[in-house]
Amino acid sequence: MCNSSLTRLSQKFPIIYIYKMDLQRENIHFANGGNLQSKVQLLRECLCSSRLSVIADFDRTISARNSNSSHGVIEKCGLLSDDYHTRARELFETYYPIEISSTATLEERTQACETWWNSAHGLLIKEELTSEKVAKAVENCSDLVLRDRFDEVLQLLETNSVPLLVFSAGFGDVIKAALLRHSGVWRTEQRRDLRKVVANMAEWDESGRLTGFQEPLVHSCNKGAVVKQLLQQQHGCGSQKTSGEDRCVLLLGDGIGDADMAADEDGVIVLRVAFLNFEVEKNLDRYLSKFDIVLTADPDFSLVLEMLSGGDFNSGL
Repeated sequence: MCNSSLTRLSQKFPIIYIYKMDLQRENIHFANGGNLQSKVQLLRECLCSSRLSVIADFDRTISARNSNSSHGVIEKCGLLSDDYHTRARELFETYYPIEISSTATLEERTQACETWWNSAHGLLIKEELTSEKVAKAVENCSDLVLRDRFDEVLQLLETNSVPLLVFSAGFGDVIKAALLRHSGVWRTEQRRDLRKVVANMAEWDESGRLTGFQEPLVHSCNKGAVVKQLLQQQHGCGSQKTSGEDRCVLLLGDGIGDADMAADEDGVIVLRVAFLNFEVEKNLDRYLSKFDIVLTADPDFSLVLEMLSGGDFNSGL
């Protein structure tokens, strides 16, 4: 966070309260209770004054830890050739270690992801995938599920005219179909103007056959660059920035790179919440250096709902 914004925030919300919302649960981790408390206070103020935006990853953030990924839904639908699966596995084994490497440079990781995503999309195009097959794959997939209480969070956001940007490096058409299938609130026409999905969206020809993917390519290493401009556009959708006052972004993700989906700038306070799904002991300290709160043990959206709805909390200060 920019120093000027952090200073204003600590002055505006001095630590004078001991809240009752219990953060002392085993699956809730945070490094700085003071900063967290101040950010939550600002979050609630911005919720009620049209100065809040929400950015959320989809795969294993909105969807549950053990849920199929959006790409996985297509790969496991039984409609792709053996050659596709062989080549897709080769791509995974080649590029995934680079994507998650702690020693590779950002440039190296970015180049690996671009090659991987483009090659994987090329394989799908060769399979003559159709929009009808994608719809059926989502309909028949029993292990793509959303985290519990997501609809309650979505309803609260829409009641308060808060825009939600679902931002993912996954298969956008699958994500849209999954949200429509599994979220009753998402299916409603009301306040649809507040929702936006940005992901790798397919291009279909007149017969519904996959011909390519729209630009920009979104992968795990370029989310910050892509979302910076999109967030500015999204903030004006259904909300109005108040001059001279800080606004807040609630960021929800599961990958370490998701922390960069919103930038800390003067006048913009980002409250980052991570769902750490795997290898908790190995990754917890790293996640705590990037996120304000890290949730483990496959939680639902209860804590997010409590932060937004005004429940007092106890950070142990």
